[in-house]
Amino acid sequence: MSRALRRAAKRALNRTARGAFPRAVRDTIAHRDQWRCVRCGADITIGPASVQHRRPRGMGGTRDPLVSAPSNGILLCGTGTTGCHGWVETHREAAHEQGWSIPWWTNPLTVPVTYWDGRQYRLDNQGNRTLVEGTQE
Repeated sequence: MSRALRRAAKRALNRTARGAFPRAVRDTIAHRDQWRCVRCGADITIGPASVQHRRPRGMGGTRDPLVSAPSNGILLCGTGTTGCHGWVETHREAAHEQGWSIPWWTNPLTVPVTYWDGRQYRLDNQGNRTLVEGTQE
């Protein structure tokens, strides 16, 4: 991706995800997800994108550091009401099955995420993803 496109994508993420994750964490998540929507694979430089909290913050927020950790965030196209982010917000049960959303009591380090190419990965808090055994390489 060119430097100009990457800057445009960062500006888009900063506009739509303001206050959700610290900037460094948003950048780590976008880099790990290769600047693509985890659900559909869309290049986020083309339209709006946001970082989805897999495990919700809850009303009033939380002091739990895992909520704003890279393992709890995935890159999705759209906003909370449009695109794949909107789909995940309105189809919670199906999103839980893919790891795009998880119940508030669940540790995001333990639940794999299905990426747009059908592979499942476990996410860590250093910005890495590890292929789950048994999924295609």
